[in-house]
Amino acid sequence: MAVWIVGHFLCNRYLRFGVLGCMVTFIIEAALVATFVPSDNTAALHAAVTMLLIFQIPYGLFVDGTQFSFWAEVWPSHYARRDWL
Repeated sequence: MAVWIVGHFLCNRYLRFGVLGCMVTFIIEAALVATFVPSDNTAALHAAVTMLLIFQIPYGLFVDGTQFSFWAEVWPSHYARRDWL
């Protein structure tokens, strides 16, 4: 999904925003797991599973497609033509 809109923004800022979103979802996930895994609170455990699914939103929108175009800018394609074997 990010491939269609990555050309409209700077890759490094777009990727930074996506990584920040992924970090926030993992921080919330870690807090939920650390607090509620030993308990029988099913609502909190469902919220922990939901945070894993919500992680896919910033990853899919900002990180997944952006990383390919960003790495192509960091390591240009003329390096890929060399015989590395």
